[in-house]
Amino acid sequence: MKASLTNLDSPPVKRVGVVLLGILGDVLTRTPTVREIRKLYPHAHIQCFVDPIGYEGLQNSPDIDSFKIVYRSRIQRYRYLKSKFDTLAYLATHKFDIFIDLYGNSWSRLMAKFARAKVEIIVADGTVQVRGVRKKGDALNFANVHHLSNN
Repeated sequence: MKASLTNLDSPPVKRVGVVLLGILGDVLTRTPTVREIRKLYPHAHIQCFVDPIGYEGLQNSPDIDSFKIVYRSRIQRYRYLKSKFDTLAYLATHKFDIFIDLYGNSWSRLMAKFARAKVEIIVADGTVQVRGVRKKGDALNFANVHHLSNN
């Protein structure tokens, strides 16, 4: 059986969080995933966690309902630290049914843990790890890991 986001035996999905951190080119190559999520869950609220440049590139996307901007530049140390704490506090107080980490570094993994979503999907190092409704640690094999699709 080919893997897909519809293989997740979850209850109705109302909120989806997607980590789209990174430079603009990386963010734009991950947008087909968001488009696919919108097709699968047309009534879900999709919120993306982006850098300021990601917000500039995606702010008019019809597939994204809201954004949380994460300031990761260490040049302004106070803003950097405040943004990290604010982001983790936000995640701890908002409920997500599905949380997808398309960035796959230690910071975005920590974000996924704070989100406490029913289903957590982490894309890193060419693999997809799913935690939640499926058995913990199950790996899904997608033909296109960046888009979570088989295209």
